Amino acid sequence: MHLIFGRSPLGARLTAKPREAEGRHFSGSTGRSRVFIKTICRFIKSLSLIEVCVAIALLAMVLGSMVSLFGQGFMAGKKTKDKAIVYNLLREELENKSTKSLFPLTSSDNISWGNVTGFPGFARQVNCSAYPGYPSNLSMINVTVGWECNATGGNCSKNMTVRTLQAIY
Repeated sequence: MHLIFGRSPLGARLTAKPREAEGRHFSGSTGRSRVFIKTICRFIKSLSLIEVCVAIALLAMVLGSMVSLFGQGFMAGKKTKDKAIVYNLLREELENKSTKSLFPLTSSDNISWGNVTGFPGFARQVNCSAYPGYPSNLSMINVTVGWECNATGGNCSKNMTVRTLQAIY
């Protein structure tokens, strides 16, 4: 027999009285928590097949939309990677041509379309010419990078061109 201590009506001394056996399985449980646990147990036991099917369908829709976000994130990452490579290839070629600022750039400095070493699927073209405007000591440099974009499932090709002027000293 379990004993719990309680106060007498006067509150002066502690007495031992027997604990009720039914409904008190957890030490320190209150009446409110017992009612809550019993309600949960009744709810779980009373779910019908239709309710379970509806819950599974809702869960499938929510998870399906979340999984599609992963695919979109992958495609955005692929496009961002391709653009970063293109910008770096353009910058590299412009820096390479700008080191020749003592000599005018002519058509002999042109590079026809060719694959870029170390970057499969990327090609680069460079056109150098004299600037047709007023300052005759300028050269115009056009750098174009083209690449194949297979991220969307279809084959496509894109180009990006950067034009700049170079002063000849």
